[in-house]
Amino acid sequence: MKLLLFVFLFSFISADSFDIDFSDAVLKEKKAEFEVYIKPNGTEIKKYKNYSETVLQDNTTIRKYSGGKAEYIYADGRKLIIDRPNSLRTYVSSDGKEQTISMKGRTPYGEEIESISAVIQKEPLIEIRYSSEKSDDILDNDEESNGKKINGIKIFFDDICSSTRKLFVSDKYENGESFLIEVSFCRFAEYGFCYGKDKAVTVEIYKGGKKKETYSFTWIDLKSPQKRKVHIEKIISRINELR
Repeated sequence: MKLLLFVFLFSFISADSFDIDFSDAVLKEKKAEFEVYIKPNGTEIKKYKNYSETVLQDNTTIRKYSGGKAEYIYADGRKLIIDRPNSLRTYVSSDGKEQTISMKGRTPYGEEIESISAVIQKEPLIEIRYSSEKSDDILDNDEESNGKKINGIKIFFDDICSSTRKLFVSDKYENGESFLIEVSFCRFAEYGFCYGKDKAVTVEIYKGGKKKETYSFTWIDLKSPQKRKVHIEKIISRINELR
């Protein structure tokens, strides 16, 4: 059942690449219920009070609602309903059967996101954690260049662990409060916690259970070893100041 469900999910995955883009669109007609816009390529968009609608060349109808909801109605009668703020997808087959899937803790491609923890020392507890609750991508390097994976979030996480370990080992930390360094990654910013947020890596520093610092940077910097190094140095400096 689980396999069939995800086959069903992936049959609709291309819908996420569809969008209603008003750039270069010109107002063609204004009616009481809606306005009609036309783009240079001939695409027509109807703008209603609470949603916009367009029809693609393959006769797929897209309706984008205010508040982060959308409908994709396919020519064969299938329908995909996306509720981004609540992390839900509802799939409707051509014979009317419905299946709702929660996207919480998953990437937009259906992959399950796991929280990963690394304990630097047990007493006082120094822990670094990758948060699945605040992320929309897995802790992995899934973009390849010349056969090498270069996404960088896993490299960044490993470097944070290594640098934090060096900091606390080089100058023994024995009598202070616990530290939690929580890393999260909003790469797509399409669902749930990440919906509407910047596409960024965020590091939150907790001491004694209380959040003391938040540091964020654009996810594009993950691909640059030099920029990753700069961010790591700044984060470690802030951790050191809080010791």
